[in-house]
Amino acid sequence: MNSISEEKAKKYGICTVMSAFLAVFCLFGYRSSFSIMQGLIIADTGWSTIQTSLGYCIMMTIDIAGDVVVEIQLLKLKHALFGHVAQHG
Repeated sequence: MNSISEEKAKKYGICTVMSAFLAVFCLFGYRSSFSIMQGLIIADTGWSTIQTSLGYCIMMTIDIAGDVVVEIQLLKLKHALFGHVAQHG
C-alpha cells in the first residue's frame, strides 16, 4: 500500500470528522424536527395527534427502508471495488 504524507493524512482526518459531525447533526435535526412542528401541523390540517403521528411513523419507516437499500448497494459497490484488495492482502 502506498503511504501518504502527514499533511494529507491530517487533511483527510479533519474532513472525516467534519463529515461525521455534519451527518449526525443533520440526521438528528431532521428526525427531531417533527416534535417541534407537530402542534402547527395539527392546527393547520385539523388532523388528530394520532393521524399526524401515524404519518410521521410511515414517513420514517420509508426513510429507514430507503437507508437499508442504499447501504446494501454501497456494500455491493465496496466489495466490487475493493474486494480484490482483501483477497490479495
